[in-house]
Amino acid sequence: MTILGESNTVIFDDAANTKVLLCKGDEISYPAYGDELPLTRELEAFIDVVRAGTLDTIRLEREVLMVRAIAAAEESARNAGRLVAIDDPRS
Repeated sequence: MTILGESNTVIFDDAANTKVLLCKGDEISYPAYGDELPLTRELEAFIDVVRAGTLDTIRLEREVLMVRAIAAAEESARNAGRLVAIDDPRS
């Protein structure tokens, strides 16, 4: 899966040894990530917010954008790889 941003590109290849590739202009990097499942991490963050009784709106906005990105990737996959724009509600 390839996700194109305004200035960066992220490539996820589930079959590769290094699954995530980040392209920033001419620079290529392989971001580190742990073995913890993303949903586990998100559930732990949600529980922390509930326990603290506070709302982290910056994180919430970022996570809403992530859900929109996943939905766009799914729509693209259903439509033979057609590009799908993701609108940022903050702009």
